Amino acid sequence: MKTMKPQKFTQFGTATVILFSFIIIVFLIITITSGPENPALPAVLIVGSVLIIALLLFYKLTIYIDQHTLSFRMGIGLIRKTYQLSNIRSCEPVKNKVIYGLGIRVLPNGKLYNVSGLHAIELRFKDRNSVVRIGTNQPAEISNLVQSLIGQEKTDNHSSALKEQTFAFHLLWIVPVLVALLIMIIPRVTETKVILDETGIDIKGLYGERIPYTKIIETDKVSSLPEISYRANGYALAGTLLGKFRTRDHINIKLFVKSAHPPYIYIKSTDRLPVYLNFKDTSKTHALYKRIENQIMSE
Repeated sequence: MKTMKPQKFTQFGTATVILFSFIIIVFLIITITSGPENPALPAVLIVGSVLIIALLLFYKLTIYIDQHTLSFRMGIGLIRKTYQLSNIRSCEPVKNKVIYGLGIRVLPNGKLYNVSGLHAIELRFKDRNSVVRIGTNQPAEISNLVQSLIGQEKTDNHSSALKEQTFAFHLLWIVPVLVALLIMIIPRVTETKVILDETGIDIKGLYGERIPYTKIIETDKVSSLPEISYRANGYALAGTLLGKFRTRDHINIKLFVKSAHPPYIYIKSTDRLPVYLNFKDTSKTHALYKRIENQIMSE
């Protein structure tokens, strides 16, 4: 075997980095906006820390090949493996199924290590039947190099088609995930807009409501919410509650609240669900309640 210069092939985990970075930013926003009094804050911090660790572990995958070994390391290098070329029976470029996903996966006939895309090399060994798949955006180049070192016939290179398929894979699942996360976080970082006009209270935005003054039979400013049994049709994330909920007393209510920032304005009307609403800034809640009372008194 000829002496060769060690080769390195690195694949950056584009999909992994984009997804994890976006989720980490979301959790950071939740942490900053929730405040230290939010009871869910410890769980948010734990999940955020786990995501940061996962990002460090899977942001890239590098394959190293020298005259005697093929090895790889993921991310910062805590996950790494080394294989002797003398024990490798074959090395072929393969395409993974979408359901195999990213990270470390157990396959029906072996293991997969992957940080991006669908393409990989598949190693078969002389001393066992299980295979090892290692994700890469250069499967043909790596396979050809290994095949030349172990005396196997080379594989054709389809790098241009590979790039197109990898890009399509990223779009296939990153875009829907990012859209879903945006839908989740936008209500969390925005405040409910409430407009008082001549005839009623207009609550704008997601799950909005219109309450005529003539239908209101009771208003109050309360320091706590009723105990919630479940969310019937609404949004609940890190203390932001929007939409229809059911209490433990089996009463349907509608919430537009930041639960960690009492008080709450309670509005009961003749033909609508009881409504609770407030703002993160308690002074705005007090001011709105006073305006509602003045409007009702003037009717």
